[in-house]
Amino acid sequence: YSDTIEIGLCDGVPIDTFGITFSTDTTAMINDTTAFGCDSITTIIATTYPGVTADAGANQTVTCNGAVTIGGANNGFDLLWNGPGIDVTNEMDAMPEVSAPGTYYLTVISSDGCTAVDSVEVFADPDVPVIDAVVSDTLSCDVTSVQVSVTGAGVNGLIQWGGPDITPSN
Repeated sequence: YSDTIEIGLCDGVPIDTFGITFSTDTTAMINDTTAFGCDSITTIIATTYPGVTADAGANQTVTCNGAVTIGGANNGFDLLWNGPGIDVTNEMDAMPEVSAPGTYYLTVISSDGCTAVDSVEVFADPDVPVIDAVVSDTLSCDVTSVQVSVTGAGVNGLIQWGGPDITPSN
């Protein structure tokens, strides 16, 4: 009995099978004699495919200006992104634009099925003001005016109010 088994290896990722570790292009033959005295020869042909690397890009900070673009040099492969600002509209983009802080993971898949994963961190801008408008009371027939003030962290700049009855003098 004779059989041939072909296996594919991703460069740098060894495979153990039949008690043999394959890490490069290799042909191995296994001779075996069954309990009935029959000889069996199995040929294993290991082919090494080029490895892939994933480049999720450098860590970034989302500012008040909006989104950042993440990603690096990953051309020619299938890409799959995961993270807080990723959805079906941008999960396969080479360089998706995101605005949510968090960790983003990029999986790169070659046509041979070899994969690599990398991650990038998107930070929230620590200087973005976090403000809260505080109203002194609730308007009603008895309460005809209220005082509105601002509290929060990072309120060191200009605060501009807008709305009915808001004038430059108040």
